Amino acid sequence: MTPLHAFKLLLNGGNKSTKISNVSDKIINNMPKTVLIRADGSKSMGLGHISRACLISNMLQQSFGLEPKLITRKNLSSEYFIRERGIDTILLPEESSVEDEILFFRRFAEKESPSLFILDILDHDINVFYTKAIRELDCPVIAITDDSQHRVIDADVIINGNPSQLGQDYSGESGRYLVGSKYFIMDSKYESIEAKEPEGDVENILLTFGGSDHNNLLFRVLDIIEGMKRELSVMVVASKASGYVKRLQEYLKRLTIPTQLFVDVKSLVPFWEQCDIAITAAGNTLFERIATRLPGATLCQLDRQMEIADRFESLDVNINLGSGENISDDILSKRISDFIDNREIHHLQYLKSPQIIDGKGLRCFNSEVQSVLEIYKDGLRGTDQAI
Repeated sequence: MTPLHAFKLLLNGGNKSTKISNVSDKIINNMPKTVLIRADGSKSMGLGHISRACLISNMLQQSFGLEPKLITRKNLSSEYFIRERGIDTILLPEESSVEDEILFFRRFAEKESPSLFILDILDHDINVFYTKAIRELDCPVIAITDDSQHRVIDADVIINGNPSQLGQDYSGESGRYLVGSKYFIMDSKYESIEAKEPEGDVENILLTFGGSDHNNLLFRVLDIIEGMKRELSVMVVASKASGYVKRLQEYLKRLTIPTQLFVDVKSLVPFWEQCDIAITAAGNTLFERIATRLPGATLCQLDRQMEIADRFESLDVNINLGSGENISDDILSKRISDFIDNREIHHLQYLKSPQIIDGKGLRCFNSEVQSVLEIYKDGLRGTDQAI
């Protein structure tokens, strides 16, 4: 089976009417409406890229009246996550190669010209054959990456919200590079949300380890908090994409600590203000937590998460407990206990967080989309003219 036989899940449904500003309406007049967003997710990889794609898709519809199509490899975890969010999706077979994808894009463009291509696939973005094929679609390209290292990508705009990118010099490159954690894309509500200032002992803890939690870290942390025999309550946010929700529901019934379970929430925005601290993985939720000023710690799922979590710790806005796969329960228990008791760290994180992330990443992304659409509408490539 090739990507040419990939089938489309039309999951939007309902009324698609959107409010389009006058400026945006002028930009997209007489332009193709289709936007292609390429991103993947799975139990092992996590669902952060898919979550970001869904957020971007909604923004493109609401702000520009465009019609985004998410292109993703077939995967049960990501399909469930996407279906819950109602995103128009084209599924590629799991075994698709880079060559298969290139052929798919070419055949797609023969039938329908996209107005914009958004690439959020690590490694594909530095494959010269892949990026060249995308360039042949003759539309602006925005690449999103979370790489910690210096990374040159052939695109009109490159957005890298990794805090380790601070200080990286891309001045000699053709694309427009927006690097550092302030550019990390998140719900626009994070521009205004603010957790309460830390005071007194910790009583309420928020636990969430992403949509997939592929190392099942949630159970380990709950075991540790239960064993502390403290007066603590826990809010747990999980997803059916993790594959363990039924087991989790039964497990929580056996605990003595008060717990609340929330499954497949649309956003974490309502939860941050209800807790004193949070323990999360180091994916999207870490950036969102810092934007709210809520003190927190991370237990990482992937090597790249370790790099990000450590960098944020050096900036005084995180405590990195370690890698979930490599840390023993005894050490993890001590580190969690120490963090819960460290009021000085809680206050320091609260004070420093606004200097690191202001929650305006999506607003910035919106502005970049507007700029590249204007340039291409005038018949100029983003790499030929400064944006």
